[in-house]
Amino acid sequence: MRKTYWAGLTRIVSTKLWRRICARLVRVILVEPERPASSLAAATAVLQSRGSLIWFPEGKVSPTGELQAFKPGIGLLLEHIDVPVAPVYIEGANRALPLGEWRIHLHPIQIRIGKPLSRDSLIRLGEGVRTRDRIANAVHDEVKKLE
Repeated sequence: MRKTYWAGLTRIVSTKLWRRICARLVRVILVEPERPASSLAAATAVLQSRGSLIWFPEGKVSPTGELQAFKPGIGLLLEHIDVPVAPVYIEGANRALPLGEWRIHLHPIQIRIGKPLSRDSLIRLGEGVRTRDRIANAVHDEVKKLE
């Protein structure tokens, strides 16, 4: 766990001092959608140092629990660094911590983890014109299989 990092949106993490402190303690890599290069550089540094990165490609918890379209960051990141990706589906998070609420509800959460896939296999499996789109779409499809 000492080499595990989490991706977190800057606008959520940095709004309050206690959030910044918690983010630092649990190793949050700040993601800034307006400045993707800096976010991807930090994520790349973690992966190049053999760290693990937990990335939420939807960008936020789905209000309905349905899998949403993935943001392009996951494809862009994996286009530039060749690391295995384990698709993960989290069921029930939208009920345990509904979007816009800070109070946690007691609700069961199930986590399903798929087999790790290489960047090359994601490129072959995915659809799209650009490599980053093929990767992002393949990861999305692999997570969808875990529903």
